Amino acid sequence: AIERVGDLPTVANMWNALTFEFTNKSIHAQAHMRTKFLTMKCPNGANVGEFLTQLREERRKLTQCGVRLTDMDYLSTIVQSLPGNLGGYANAQLDHYRMAAQGQALARGIALTPEQLASVADIDPEILIHLVTQEAERRRQERGDRREVKGSGSNGGKKAKDEALATTESEERKRD
Repeated sequence: AIERVGDLPTVANMWNALTFEFTNKSIHAQAHMRTKFLTMKCPNGANVGEFLTQLREERRKLTQCGVRLTDMDYLSTIVQSLPGNLGGYANAQLDHYRMAAQGQALARGIALTPEQLASVADIDPEILIHLVTQEAERRRQERGDRREVKGSGSNGGKKAKDEALATTESEERKRD
């Protein structure tokens, strides 16, 4: 860098040239980091809670580097990054929050125009992360429960049926 500005007549000119060059590089680096963040995806099969914790940490790092991310950017990133239909679940939570905000306004006698409704502050991203993490965990447990039932398969299911039948038969003998 010094080689490029060494021919300039004054130190002030050199400083301005260096500042301009590195500011432009910094702006490009920030734009790249921002784009990379906005397009993050949770891999299929990954732990959604862990991914969202990493996403939160990435946002914190970007903010420290001077990259500006609004809550709307963050919410959009959360929703689009989710695997399967968890994105739909997150969108439903956002819609529910907006409808509740509109309902509260109407209860106060305030009719919101579509533009005003769009400007209503969205749900806190941390609340959305919490809701999505809970839902992902619930679904993971549900899948595990189904696997256990399915895993009992023909032998396990037959054994349970035989045990139930044996219990029923022994109960009938006691009554006779």
